[in-house]
Amino acid sequence: MPIIPWAISTTTAPYDIPVSVAECKKHLEIPESVDDHDAQLMALIAAAVECVEYDTRTRLVQQTVELSMDGFPHGASYFDLPGPVSSVTSVKYLDSGGAEQTWPSVEYSVDSKRDIIYLAYNATWPTTQVIPNAVTVTYVAGNTIGNVPQMAKHAVRLLVAHAFENREPILIGTTSKEVEQAYGSLVHRLRPGGYP
Repeated sequence: MPIIPWAISTTTAPYDIPVSVAECKKHLEIPESVDDHDAQLMALIAAAVECVEYDTRTRLVQQTVELSMDGFPHGASYFDLPGPVSSVTSVKYLDSGGAEQTWPSVEYSVDSKRDIIYLAYNATWPTTQVIPNAVTVTYVAGNTIGNVPQMAKHAVRLLVAHAFENREPILIGTTSKEVEQAYGSLVHRLRPGGYP
């Protein structure tokens, strides 16, 4: 399938964080009663979640996102959505005259197991104006808290612990090989099928 340039942004933030401060304290062997580092740990968790989501091309906790594309695919009956996809709210596009249209949901189906939108039987892709970001898909991506993969949570804890214990700037190539290899192995397994 041809690669469609796209950009994605969060429009409604996740309702919770996948790893709590208490979990990170336990991982770091910080007594639960010691709260001196709680604000710093919260900031590190937020940064680690962003890293894991970027590296795995997924969203960990349910949030509303917008995917913008230059057009619909040519010569293919589906396109991918960075997931995991819970539901699709709308598919909007700029028609050939530049007017925004909402594509009727009867014209497409959502496969949340493979995180794709595909054409319904006998349907065709709408014609769009030839401009950047002509198509916008709004959907809910991510897991409920209870379904966040344990590997993802462990990857977050690894990054938080490494950043907490190494507070000075670290040159590329001088980070712990054990941390790098463990994190890389987790990220590889968390990526959707088909990604290298």
